[in-house]
Amino acid sequence: LARPVDLAAEGSLMTQALIRVGAGRHRWYQRVHHIAVDAYALSLIGQRVAELYRALVAEEPLPESRFAPLSELTEQEGSYLAGEEYAADRAFWSARMAGSAVAVPRRSPAAALAGEAADGGGPHRSTDLPAETLERLSLAARAAKATWAELVVAATAGHLHRLTGAEDVVLGLPLSNRRGPSALRTPAMTVNVLPLRIAMRPGDSGAELLRRVVLE
Repeated sequence: LARPVDLAAEGSLMTQALIRVGAGRHRWYQRVHHIAVDAYALSLIGQRVAELYRALVAEEPLPESRFAPLSELTEQEGSYLAGEEYAADRAFWSARMAGSAVAVPRRSPAAALAGEAADGGGPHRSTDLPAETLERLSLAARAAKATWAELVVAATAGHLHRLTGAEDVVLGLPLSNRRGPSALRTPAMTVNVLPLRIAMRPGDSGAELLRRVVLE
């Protein structure tokens, strides 16, 4: 995953393979550059492949694709960046992030020049939570009239505050950024990361922090 990809090389964006692992058993291998698709797009592609597979197994006619053309999505995005909605969104986020160490980019995505990409090699850790822990988290979220995700965000903000002492915590949350029915039917890369700015107050209880996250 850390190996750089030459985007100008033919076939560099996507690699597909069907790997036989045993009698009647195969693995479908996909390697797709994130510049081309996001997780939602991969689910669209997977659904389409399953649809075609079922038709082939049943010896039925192949169903027509319901994908929208990429041109519709790019035209929609271009109109947004050139319109009043983008200007209003930019003004909102500039005001929301005023005084934060996290700056709003000075240029729009349409005007930004290509720069050096991050290598994704920052510190990280993955772990599996026991089922009992997940159940306790779900119960705590329901008791606070919050979602499981909101509880995790609040816990993350509290943990960062405890580690760093920062009273202004900003988390990056990925959003699908798909506006309109065409975007929902287009395999493409649209996901964006929005900042969630959380004010940490000394003496906050977990419930108080969670309520503030829910309001945000």
